[in-house]
Amino acid sequence: MREQFQQYMQTQNYQKKTAQEYARFIEDLSRHCGRNIYELSSASDLEPLVARYNSGGVDHAEGNKYNGEPRAAIKRYLEFLQAGASSFGLPPVR
Repeated sequence: MREQFQQYMQTQNYQKKTAQEYARFIEDLSRHCGRNIYELSSASDLEPLVARYNSGGVDHAEGNKYNGEPRAAIKRYLEFLQAGASSFGLPPVR
């Protein structure tokens, strides 16, 4: 799913380097929360983690590292699950 996420990011006009960094931030957050975020296939499963790392969330400091890039990455991954995953031949997820 990591590669598909990076492809999705590039179709959304993100630079290749940014797509790679966001993919790495998802891995960092996976280690932090103890779950492989790339194994989550439903937006409803991911939404609690987005809230957890968002401003005001219990782990907002972790999401705020590197000028908020991890928080932005997990939000983009949520968008990917909601809209982008199906464009890469993956089943639609909600």
